[in-house]
Amino acid sequence: MSGRNEWTPEDDSAVATGVLSGRTAREIGEEIGRTHGAVSVRITHLRKAGSIPKVNRTSAEIAAQTAVEERKRWKRAKKRAFADKCRLDAKGPSYAARMLGCSVREVRELLAECRKLKEQDAWKDKRTRSCSRCHKVFTTPHKCRFLCDSCNSYASSMGW
Repeated sequence: MSGRNEWTPEDDSAVATGVLSGRTAREIGEEIGRTHGAVSVRITHLRKAGSIPKVNRTSAEIAAQTAVEERKRWKRAKKRAFADKCRLDAKGPSYAARMLGCSVREVRELLAECRKLKEQDAWKDKRTRSCSRCHKVFTTPHKCRFLCDSCNSYASSMGW
């Protein structure tokens, strides 16, 4: 009598599922009650038969792929903020495109939208008031400025 257990279709499917989910042969063997070596040999046989793809995906690759899938479902505003953060971190649009699961063109559009929004926000903080010297209306981002540009340059030339 041989000491070998025959491989059942349930065992094969458990091995294939384990390999595709990124687990090691040792972890799969503990789950189905086989040794590490037996599972390794069976993985080789299943790969040759075509039941398992030739390329293994590690758990880190699987986690990265699920993160990309999650980012694909983000709203446009969140994608725009992520693309801008990548730009600030000196990572190019191609990196942001890979991480968002979209095209480089779409990332560039997001960055253009971000620039427009920042320009609009910059004008929101400006104050409109009249010059205290010539009474001309001017706009300034400064809270404490009461002279227009021409009066301010005149005042600084006079040493005020």
